[in-house]
Amino acid sequence: METQKQRWSEREVKLLEELRKKNFSIPYISQKLGRSEKSIFSKSIRSGLNEKYPVSKGRPLKSILNKHLSTYITKTDFVYECELFTRYNQHLKIFEKSALIMGDCHIPYINLDMYNKMKLVVKNRKPKCLILSGDITNQDAFSLYISEGGRGSFRKERYITDMFFEDMLELFDKIYIIMGNHDMRFFKVLMGEIEAPQFFKIFTDQLNKNIFVSGNYRYCEFNKTWRITHPKNYSKISTRVAESIAVIHQNKNIATGHGHHQGFRFEPSGKWMCVDVGCMCDANKLEYTAVVDSTNPKWNYGFMIIEDEFPEFFNRYMTNWSKYK
Repeated sequence: METQKQRWSEREVKLLEELRKKNFSIPYISQKLGRSEKSIFSKSIRSGLNEKYPVSKGRPLKSILNKHLSTYITKTDFVYECELFTRYNQHLKIFEKSALIMGDCHIPYINLDMYNKMKLVVKNRKPKCLILSGDITNQDAFSLYISEGGRGSFRKERYITDMFFEDMLELFDKIYIIMGNHDMRFFKVLMGEIEAPQFFKIFTDQLNKNIFVSGNYRYCEFNKTWRITHPKNYSKISTRVAESIAVIHQNKNIATGHGHHQGFRFEPSGKWMCVDVGCMCDANKLEYTAVVDSTNPKWNYGFMIIEDEFPEFFNRYMTNWSKYK
């Protein structure tokens, strides 16, 4: 701590001003500058940095300190320290006339037939942006499921994913990425010590240029009426999860990935659309779906386009693919 009556240097005053403007707490600044909390509080008032406790004309500074110092430290700093914790309201908000939405690619196990069909649609319809609704990568190397062939190579997966982004940037001006549960496997291994944008820098150098990641969020907003999400929940019944989310929010149409379904319905009020986007992963390339029977429904390969807020679906059975040759 400082000696009695030690004068403040210009460097200290400048640092105090910077820290107070950034709303750092008095105990933190005290440790940073090596001065007592009372000294920090007093100098803040004298310098006009503390708008909450300004110096009143004709009122001794000492009386202000005696009355407010303990309150400031025990209450104001408590509130401040609590406010330091993140408020999760920084998800992507996308504003585009049209977008192609696809998800559950699980690279490198993408369904190449549907992938090539998607490229034909893009060249014909020319949507400007792509929204990837989660599970872009499979991340076998970090899976708890051990296949008969052993764990996949993350190095190989990274190489193929990089080529995927190069391919997509030839078709789209912008790419928006929502995190999926498979994409989060890497984060779990690192115990949260890396953020989504840092992770996707492994795959591409176009991040924040043409490719944008919705942080660790597993949803984004598209224009004013759509919420595109890779939810935590799963249902065997198509659109059930989307409907439940629509009922909760009551202010957006909902388009979901994760379930590997494609479908459409309205939630009970009849106002909001509930959509399953479709799946771009080839079930025949995954051991856990190809070598053992399951009561889960077959996957619906497909994707969708939203243009002027209206959705259009593309899949194997409901699309006239002869139009896109």
